Amino acid sequence: MQKIFLTVSPLLLLLLLFFYGLTPTAQAQKAIRPNVKGIALGATYVKVTRRFGKPLSERDAGKDSCNGEMLELHYPGLVFTLDGETSLRYYVTVSIDVTSAKYPVAHGISVGVSLAKVQSKFGRNGKLTKETGGQKLSYSVKDGFADFYFRKNKLVRAVLRMNPC
Repeated sequence: MQKIFLTVSPLLLLLLLFFYGLTPTAQAQKAIRPNVKGIALGATYVKVTRRFGKPLSERDAGKDSCNGEMLELHYPGLVFTLDGETSLRYYVTVSIDVTSAKYPVAHGISVGVSLAKVQSKFGRNGKLTKETGGQKLSYSVKDGFADFYFRKNKLVRAVLRMNPC
């Protein structure tokens, strides 16, 4: 009886972990909060400009689906899209677009790393799709989504987007 229990109990535990989404890969993926030099999705306009200084350019990016104002802050190899009210105090980061190796989005993950390196950090359960000229690897992460674009197996762009819902 004890042999049966010892054989069946680990299987039951694995099934429970699978059904509750607590597999090690899922836990690691949800625990990773991608950011650029400490600035993550949801950061305010003030936090972004304090960390990175005055942008090269700042432009109106239209309206969001709820008629809120969108604003883009452009830095070399980096674009922050913010959403908010007419006062800059109330703008929050809803997207970060990184194209420079100067700005890692997670420990050890920056432009130029391989697809395998990103998968080792974020897990193998990301959705890999073919794109014109390369591949895109997408993950659901804390606060939103992370899309990694590859050409010839090298990361060329990382886009962090806030979940709109």
